[in-house]
Amino acid sequence: MDDLAAEQAQLITEVTARADAQRRSWAFSLQMIASNVLFALTTLAPKAERVFGTLEPWLALVIITPAMVMVVANLWLYRRLGSGSRLFRASDTLESTFMYCIALSFIELSGLRWSLLWSLCVYTAIFWALTNPFSTPRFVGLILGTHAVHVVVMIVRGHGADIGAPISTGLAALLTFVMVARSRRASILAEAEGNLLRRSLTARAVETERARLGTTILAGVGQRLEALAGQARALEATQATSGLAVQAQAALRELAAIVSAARPDALPRSVDGLVALLQRKLTPLCVGRALTVGAAAGPAHDVPPGAALAVLRIGQELVRNAVVHGGAGRIDVELRRDAAGLALAVRDDGKGLHDQALAAATGGLRNARRWAEEHGGTLTREAGDTTALVVHLPLDEPMPAVAGEKVATAASAS
Repeated sequence: MDDLAAEQAQLITEVTARADAQRRSWAFSLQMIASNVLFALTTLAPKAERVFGTLEPWLALVIITPAMVMVVANLWLYRRLGSGSRLFRASDTLESTFMYCIALSFIELSGLRWSLLWSLCVYTAIFWALTNPFSTPRFVGLILGTHAVHVVVMIVRGHGADIGAPISTGLAALLTFVMVARSRRASILAEAEGNLLRRSLTARAVETERARLGTTILAGVGQRLEALAGQARALEATQATSGLAVQAQAALRELAAIVSAARPDALPRSVDGLVALLQRKLTPLCVGRALTVGAAAGPAHDVPPGAALAVLRIGQELVRNAVVHGGAGRIDVELRRDAAGLALAVRDDGKGLHDQALAAATGGLRNARRWAEEHGGTLTREAGDTTALVVHLPLDEPMPAVAGEKVATAASAS
């Protein structure tokens, strides 16, 4: 249930962000301005008085001008402050109010008791429901408030006998918004459940396949290596192949470690555990060199098994490259896990690496880049005095926090 709630919250955030990004693009803003200007100029069309009554074209243009200014202002606020800004949200609500009041102003100034202009209220409610399905209280209050003000204005102006139109239209807009928003919310929540189920089935299939591959490898290659180790021990008795048995046993242990690491339950799920595992795996590669492995301070999150395995393999390749090809005497490895994903930085004091060399790299660096790309990530170089390679791995699913705020840095020098 917690996973479903987290998935729903993430999807709601993504839907809201996509809607804001679409509405606050230059293309959409210019389209909105053009459509409103064209609508105002429609009052010049022949027999337009059947719809617009006594509304004059110049007055229609004057009415829409403040709303168009709000559109441009909100576009600037969105690009400058982002959708999470309180100022942007307040301005966005003000723009919505302006748009709705424009429709009511057209209706009031047309002098018509019933007009097709009343449908603008319903169309606006549909637009709000599709783009803001989880903001029901805000828009319900806006619809009720503006229609209530309109009714009061009509009564004050002596048109109390005609208040049936704004009341019925307000109710129609309100019901339309509630129904469309509810349908949109149900669609989003169903999509969240589908995403969660799909990830669960995928994870189960991956785990099953890993177990099958592990069994196959150990049953096939493992048996061959075990037989080779036995033959080597027999040959060592004749001093003909000194050290062959040790090498075969080492290969067998490495194979077992690979199979073990491929199991999700064998990989650490916390940043602390992953840092400790990196320390153990990287230390043998840095004999005679200073190695520091730590984690940057930040919120604690779980690390998915697939990402943990990728970080382990990439870290080994980057450190091995720094030792073998970079001539590094000191290597610093830093791990960061935040809401955006997982980042692994490997810095050393070696001879350095240019962007062109990184792009054309083969061997270990190519493998590291391929593993990063398979997880939707990137391998890039940071500018600076030392070689600094950074791997970013985006993580789709939000992970619950684990205990601990910061991983203690582990250092060793041989």
